[in-house]
Amino acid sequence: MFQRTISATFSTGAIQSSASQPGTDKSLEFVYRVILRAILQITMATLSDLKQDHKNARKRTETSASLLKESLQRYGPARSIVIDEDDRILAGNGTVEAALGLGIEGLRVIDANPDEIIAVRRTGLTEDQKVGLALADNRTADLAEWDAEMLHRLSEEHDIAPWFEDDDVEALLEQVEQLEPEEGNTDPDETPEPPEDPITKPGDLWILGNHRVMCGDSTSITNVEKLLNGEKASSCTPIRRMGWARLRTAF
Repeated sequence: MFQRTISATFSTGAIQSSASQPGTDKSLEFVYRVILRAILQITMATLSDLKQDHKNARKRTETSASLLKESLQRYGPARSIVIDEDDRILAGNGTVEAALGLGIEGLRVIDANPDEIIAVRRTGLTEDQKVGLALADNRTADLAEWDAEMLHRLSEEHDIAPWFEDDDVEALLEQVEQLEPEEGNTDPDETPEPPEDPITKPGDLWILGNHRVMCGDSTSITNVEKLLNGEKASSCTPIRRMGWARLRTAF
């Protein structure tokens, strides 16, 4: 029984097609879908058919990628992506990557004109879900980062103004250079002599966020109990040096 009303709005007016009468034959549903897809220039494909943008200057952080997946799991896909005539993703690379990671393959492609906006309508959401979806859509974008090196390359190959001025790109490049570790002055395999009066003594316990690092003997049950503090560790790695083992664990 086909009980769905399908509508489409064009620049010349509104067209509505309805097949909500009880007892409508299944074949009529198929005909409606074929006709509407032809009129709206809709094609069906799969996400795996798309190509990632090799000039994408936006990088997903671990946090933004995780939140994007959570948003898709909670609310489902809720926004459009942009592709070109060769199925290259111009906008939405992170969304496609997250969706593929969740096993989402369905893709509906609509050929759009430059003088129209494509709206994605989602129905059946509670008010909490609507608020959560809107926040997730903006927050995941905020947590992504710019690829300074790619932007620099794009600025040399293309005109990226007014989106980025030369000073903007240079500032991003300087941030990257500041984060890059400088090469040391000693052999990385050379072990320095311990200080005469070390700050850390056997039995010391360091709390580093969710991590606990202890200078102690990994074979000592007393040291292990002090480190674990009654909890179970997800990982425990003894690091041996100078006859002692620093126990490092995470919860």
